[in-house]
Amino acid sequence: MQDVTPATRTFVFARDKHRCRVPGGRSTQNIEGHHIVHREDGGSHEPSNLACMCWGHHTAHHEGTLIIRGTADALEAIRLDDECLAAETTVG
Repeated sequence: MQDVTPATRTFVFARDKHRCRVPGGRSTQNIEGHHIVHREDGGSHEPSNLACMCWGHHTAHHEGTLIIRGTADALEAIRLDDECLAAETTVG
């Protein structure tokens, strides 16, 4: 979130109460900002495309074991287990 303006970053962190927004997540430690639709995929810096995530969920997402989608108001997370990941790599 380096390119996000300080005002937008402050708004997003306040809106999310400095907590991980992944459903079921409660962490207030090691919180990072995340683009729901990644910048390289056309995602914007709009607050609706930004959410706070703990380091663990953020890392899992970027490693491909946690899918994050939706908007900041309706965030959805899908955890992929090893069997699901194996099926995806052999099908595609």
